[in-house]
Amino acid sequence: MDLLPSFSPFSIIQEKEGEVPLVTLSCTRGKITPEGSVLEEFSRNSYRYKIFSHHETIICQIRRNQITHHMKLVMGHSDVQCDLDTTQDSPTNITQKEKAPFLSNFLSIALALASVKHNTIKVHASVIEKEGKALLFLGKSGTGKSTHASLWLKHITGSTLINDDEPLVRLHEDGTVRVYGSPWSGKTPCYQNISAQVEAFVLLSQNKQNRLIKLSGVKAFGALFSSVAILRSKREHHDALFEQVATLSVMKPVYLLECRPDREAVLLSHSLLQP
Repeated sequence: MDLLPSFSPFSIIQEKEGEVPLVTLSCTRGKITPEGSVLEEFSRNSYRYKIFSHHETIICQIRRNQITHHMKLVMGHSDVQCDLDTTQDSPTNITQKEKAPFLSNFLSIALALASVKHNTIKVHASVIEKEGKALLFLGKSGTGKSTHASLWLKHITGSTLINDDEPLVRLHEDGTVRVYGSPWSGKTPCYQNISAQVEAFVLLSQNKQNRLIKLSGVKAFGALFSSVAILRSKREHHDALFEQVATLSVMKPVYLLECRPDREAVLLSHSLLQP
């Protein structure tokens, strides 16, 4: 299979000396059979996910229509396997086009699990950048994150969309917090290999009036934790995630933006980037 188009901007010609890949995903012709107890089930973007756990092994099952694939990983190991060649419910002649979204989803989950131990989390957010500073707009699907971001591009000169669905946020050793583009951007094809300094997290809520409220304590933590894109069912990852979100919610301001989809709401959130 050729490199997925959304991954092209992030490809490298050669690894730097001493660098070790976070994840190595290989496809096997053998069938991966789920075993153990079901830790978690959820749906997203017409895909149904089911997570199985057996000792230190995690098996992720992804199903769409009548096609099912599995990914197997062992906690603490970077090598990951998926059965994109044969699956329990799909024919062996499944097309490359049909395989692509499954492969992308597997890589997304594997990276999220591997990166959390490097102070990096994947967040469901739309990210706007201006002059090297970024705002992350949070909220449930349908809240208006993409709409608000598109209004930024329309009304704020010099603004750039970094990602529209699953950016990566990293807390660096020097205390800086940066957000990075990723190959996963939802319905918006925005695959930017760029980063910016995080200025604030902004939870959106539809309202007839525009109002910006600073959150603190449990409310700030809850707004950010509910937006993190990672499996929460494995205890060690849940604990690491909990700790990182707690740190981020103290280091960076978290706001609630009750808003209409209009220019006034954009100017209100834009004020967060003002000196």
